[in-house]
Amino acid sequence: MAKARLEKERSATPSAPDPWWAKKMQSGLAGADVILRVTLDGRELESIDLARLREGQVLELRGTGKTVGIECGGQALFKARLGQGGGFLDVTLAEAMRNHDEFLDDILLNAVLS
Repeated sequence: MAKARLEKERSATPSAPDPWWAKKMQSGLAGADVILRVTLDGRELESIDLARLREGQVLELRGTGKTVGIECGGQALFKARLGQGGGFLDVTLAEAMRNHDEFLDDILLNAVLS
């Protein structure tokens, strides 16, 4: 009987995450490594064309090469401009995608609640 009452009380009052724990989790995530992918252009090929690809072959791309996409975890985050500086290729962030903030919020929220 006491067990049933405790279970009922526990399910009726959801507990908030411990603020100290949540802060530690967020600070740990802030230092976590993530992989960003910069995509110059996408191209669809039929499977037979894919099988015929050979070393040294040149694939024509549809894009101009000036605008690239930046993704993380398969989610588009930014549009950017391709450039070069100091002998290296670089990208300048031009536009955040609509779901950029929601995606980052979801990552942090899921990590804190997990």
